Amino acid sequence: MLLGPEGKRRLTLRGLSNDELLHRYDSELVLRLRAPRNLSDTRKLLGKFKTYLGEYPPSAQLAKSFLAQYADRKERTLYRYAQMLRMFMRWYGEPIDDVKIKVPKSLPPYTEQAEIDKLLEAIGSKKTHKRTIARDLLLVELALKSGMRRMELATLKVRDVHEDFLIVWDGKLKKDRLIPLTQEIATRLRDFIKDKKADAKVFGLGAPSITMKIRQFADKAGLPQFHTHTMRHKFATDLLERGADIKSVQALLGHENLATTEVYLSLTDKRLRDAIDTLSKPRKKTEPGGGPTLQSTTILVIQPHDFNPYTMQFQQPVGRTFVLPLQSNNILLESLEVRTSDPTLSYQVMLFETDLSEDTGPWGKEDLIQIRGPVEQRVFLYQPASPRPYVNRQKEKKLHGAIAVHERSIPLDLLDPAKTKELKAYFTQPVQFTITLRYRASEGSPDDGSEAGVAPRI
Repeated sequence: MLLGPEGKRRLTLRGLSNDELLHRYDSELVLRLRAPRNLSDTRKLLGKFKTYLGEYPPSAQLAKSFLAQYADRKERTLYRYAQMLRMFMRWYGEPIDDVKIKVPKSLPPYTEQAEIDKLLEAIGSKKTHKRTIARDLLLVELALKSGMRRMELATLKVRDVHEDFLIVWDGKLKKDRLIPLTQEIATRLRDFIKDKKADAKVFGLGAPSITMKIRQFADKAGLPQFHTHTMRHKFATDLLERGADIKSVQALLGHENLATTEVYLSLTDKRLRDAIDTLSKPRKKTEPGGGPTLQSTTILVIQPHDFNPYTMQFQQPVGRTFVLPLQSNNILLESLEVRTSDPTLSYQVMLFETDLSEDTGPWGKEDLIQIRGPVEQRVFLYQPASPRPYVNRQKEKKLHGAIAVHERSIPLDLLDPAKTKELKAYFTQPVQFTITLRYRASEGSPDDGSEAGVAPRI
């Protein structure tokens, strides 16, 4: 049997000792990880993994058992460890991509302007080192108006400050960026540095000193949760509250991934405020033929024999159909809710107006709603901005649906060899879906099955 280049590479790696293997992989790390801290942390974790392996060669099962030791750590820490080890095992040729760790979506802190005013007042009323008041005030206000990180403030040089902007060189991930300045901050900054040399640090403070100073000022102002990075959060939320577009905020903050910037939208999203404001408005009159909200619920069960615990996959994409009875052929669809007993599943949910039980062709020809997944939530809720009209052209007073399940992950805490029984029980438990459709009867809607009556895909 002839081996390709990748097969030969894997065979070569398997002939190396663990010391030689980690030494060779270190060259990959140096080229891939540009941040010194990331490189250091990854080397440290892989060193522990090498000690854990002893004389045994790496394997997917040993990698999972090693990670299981850290199951009691915070989710974000465990996720970082898994990413570091996943990268190594993929390079080695035994990927552990089936290990999935949910990271909670936490919001950044929201800081009121009154808290900023207290901080500035605490700095301005210093009883000692009064000569540094102007510097410290400028440091804080520049952070609030530029979103610069602690290290970027510490390394900012006089030559990097220009007429109405400054340049951050070698920021996080070695990225450079230009930050425009307000006229007031630009003028104060130029006045502050006018007698300094071009190579001098603007504030003459190291990053730890900046952290300590902000902590002292915050304690004096009675703000125990305030720290250096709080000013960066404040910069982002202030921009978004004033209507700045998300891509511009991403560029100003120097975020590699837009998703990192998008967490601030949850704090400033005007749509959420508009939704709450509707509670103070008078209730709208029911549309002709609208009536009360009705509910149709069904339960779908997928048996465990469909799942292959060795490949972490279902034998084939498993499809199960269901039916939701309706009280009318003409409805206004308000929401579709799917609850599952196992949130590690990746699945798709679809609604159709035709019976799929005899259909051997591909789904999706006449689907009304298709959640394109993978959805990995214990409770999923699809809720259009306004009720969507739907006319059942088959006049069956029912909707047909389907759930296609693609993948299932083993919870990391069950990878411990001491939990063999729990793992076996996990594989023998059926997975249950509870599907609930909420709608209003709309007998006054057109009954000709026109396209205007069919809800589009999402």
